[in-house]
Amino acid sequence: MFVKQDSDNSTYKPGLDIKHKSIYSEILREDRDIYLYENSSAGSSVKDHSPGYGLIVLDGQDLLQLVTGELKEVAGEENVVVVGLGNKGSRVRDYTPTSVSESPFLDKESLASTGGGNLFAQYLEKELCPWLHQTYPKIKKWGIAGHSLGGLEVVNILLKQMYLFQYYICIEPSLWYDEHNLLDEAKLLLADDRYNHVCFFLAVADSVGKHLSVPEIREDHSKKGDIIRPNIEFADYLKGLKDKIYFQWKYYPEENHFSLLEPAFRDALLWMFHK
Repeated sequence: MFVKQDSDNSTYKPGLDIKHKSIYSEILREDRDIYLYENSSAGSSVKDHSPGYGLIVLDGQDLLQLVTGELKEVAGEENVVVVGLGNKGSRVRDYTPTSVSESPFLDKESLASTGGGNLFAQYLEKELCPWLHQTYPKIKKWGIAGHSLGGLEVVNILLKQMYLFQYYICIEPSLWYDEHNLLDEAKLLLADDRYNHVCFFLAVADSVGKHLSVPEIREDHSKKGDIIRPNIEFADYLKGLKDKIYFQWKYYPEENHFSLLEPAFRDALLWMFHK
């Protein structure tokens, strides 16, 4: 990766406490926007303190300020760096692990760009994570967080490259994608001993507005039910692995796909710091 610039100039305007870098990726063959926020109890660089936490947030141009706002409320004395990854309009490409030609929830233009999730995961492993480890050598506990399609990619990374992170935060993942292919794959892989001691947080909302209880969602096989039911199935499966995976999940019946972001990130950060 080549650091092209240090600047505060981008489509997304970060706050004064957020640094912006545009870094060229050889794997993706494009510049990628990276936003860095450092929270240090001593008031100086996270690089100077140990231990600490690092959290990569997908869709960083949209979610970073929300996450850092919650972080300021719950981090306490923890030293944390939050890395927001901008997607530059490429989220469907980057966050979908397989190519599909049809989907009830994606338009034709989006369908044409699907299937880059594994290449994006390779970018994280080969370029971004080594750069972050070099930049913040004292941070040993790293996590990744994603919402919606970003949550789908978090699950994909867990299955394919679980050694990259200690914490996985998954908010309303789009497990309906590709006829819930990734959910089926997870059920085959996660029972393996390789995944022992993985820490996984899952947040699920009433994203279809049907005001159903969890037992009712399990039995809802309507088109709308197909959006949320795979997430409940995933939660049920992970609960069965409680002796292997440190898992916590929460259903937010009063929230929708977007309104749950604030309470879910607050709960996820509390879980991450105080599990």
